[in-house]
Amino acid sequence: MGPPLPLVVADSGQALSPGQWFEATEETRLELDGDLARLTLTPGTRLRLDRADTGATRLLLARGQLDALVSAVDNKDHYTRRHSAQVAEQSAAVAHALGLSKEQQEMLRVAALLHDVGKIGVPDRILRKPGALTLDELEFMNQHSLIGSMMIAQHLPDMVEAREAVISHHERWDGTGYPAGLQGTNIPLLGRILGVADAYSAMTTDRPYRAALDPREALAELSKGSGAQFDPDIVRAFVSCLSGGTGSSPLPTASGRPRSN
Repeated sequence: MGPPLPLVVADSGQALSPGQWFEATEETRLELDGDLARLTLTPGTRLRLDRADTGATRLLLARGQLDALVSAVDNKDHYTRRHSAQVAEQSAAVAHALGLSKEQQEMLRVAALLHDVGKIGVPDRILRKPGALTLDELEFMNQHSLIGSMMIAQHLPDMVEAREAVISHHERWDGTGYPAGLQGTNIPLLGRILGVADAYSAMTTDRPYRAALDPREALAELSKGSGAQFDPDIVRAFVSCLSGGTGSSPLPTASGRPRSN
């Protein structure tokens, strides 16, 4: 753990102490004292520094950037934000069940919230098209994971694992996914978890071009894809979490209610 790096309001020089809330009433620049990291807050943003050490302070700055990116996603497409929040909750439960570290769980949460942020670069006519996409449109849509990873690299450069998860969440266990055609355990673990949660959430949510599947139907589709599209171990862990088999509460379905068995 590094030495304390106080978070400072750049224009006034006010130092924020651990546990202190700060709310921006106007556009405000925060920076780390003696460090290059900076963050601009929009009015109404509230932040708190939980621990005065380098890692926690950087994470605080990252969360501010995260809020800005998530808001940008919501402005583009309300569905994407709701979907991403659900994927974040489900991914976190699987990560906990698999015994991932707190740092990995946080990286996965960030990746889940931002896994579709690259859709900001997709034209509305494609993103909201009610029918099937053409091959050209599909190729454009498939760029969103790459665009998203580039956005994370720009705005959250320290979150390497989150970036890797975002760029790889459409890779397939059998190597036929995109954008790199990675196979098996060459796909980052966080990306494999994200891919399963993303698919389940998408299947159980109404979209303009199709009705939502029943949760049981969606689980059947995950099982069909196990070993081909998805990591079998991740599918098993996801199903266990969904049914409350890990000892935790059952995961919510797209409706926000736990699935009844």
